[in-house]
Amino acid sequence: MWLCANGNPREFFERIYPYGKLRPYFASNRQADQLTFNDICRHAARHSLISGDACERWLEYRALRNETAHDYGEQFAERTLEMLPQFVADAEELVNVIEEDRDS
Repeated sequence: MWLCANGNPREFFERIYPYGKLRPYFASNRQADQLTFNDICRHAARHSLISGDACERWLEYRALRNETAHDYGEQFAERTLEMLPQFVADAEELVNVIEEDRDS
């Protein structure tokens, strides 16, 4: 899926949100460039682009992704599999939010 082709939701958020839906909320591109992944998620929730619950899940997805560099155990795999259906639903919701601009 193009959304996280390299397994990194940060790249998706960074490419789309600072210069897309969130850009109008910042004084300059420079200000938008300084956003971290967590900032982007929180600003997206603050401006009702995603829900607060979705924001927390995206932050958890990011943390889980970061853990992959350090933990490959069975418990980690089970946790990842449990989160996968909600991740797919959140990703589809995010795509719909982004595509709203294309349709208008």
